[in-house]
Amino acid sequence: MSIDRELLKEALYVIGEYTEDAQERTEILIAEIEKLLAQPEQEPAAWIIETEVEGKLLEWVCTDKKHYMEEHDSIKEPIPLYTAPPKREPLSDEQYMKLYIDTYDSVNPITDFVRAIEKAHGIGGVE
Repeated sequence: MSIDRELLKEALYVIGEYTEDAQERTEILIAEIEKLLAQPEQEPAAWIIETEVEGKLLEWVCTDKKHYMEEHDSIKEPIPLYTAPPKREPLSDEQYMKLYIDTYDSVNPITDFVRAIEKAHGIGGVE
C-alpha cells in the first residue's frame, strides 16, 4: 500500500476520534477519504532505482523491482513509474458549489466556472 493511502487511513482513524468539535466538516472529510480509499490503487509499471557503483551514482529503470532489489543495494527507496494517471473522479456537489461561488462575481462567470472545473480535473490551458 502506498504511503499516501496509509496516511489517509491513519488520518481517517484520528479524525474519527475527534468528531465532536467540527462534526459537519469532519463527516464530509471522512466521506471523501473513504471514497478515495475505495478506489483501486494503480500499480507501477517500473521503478527508478539508484545505486552506487565504484563511487558513481547510477540510476536504473527496472520492471522487476523484487528481483533487482535482491541483486543490488539501493541507496534510496525506489521511485515508482506509472503508465497513465489514475482515473479521475467527478467533482462532488460541495466542490462544484465552491467553484461556482469563487467565480460568480468575475467578469466572465460562465467561462471562469468552466475553466475552474477543467483546472480541478487537471485539464485546460495555463493561466
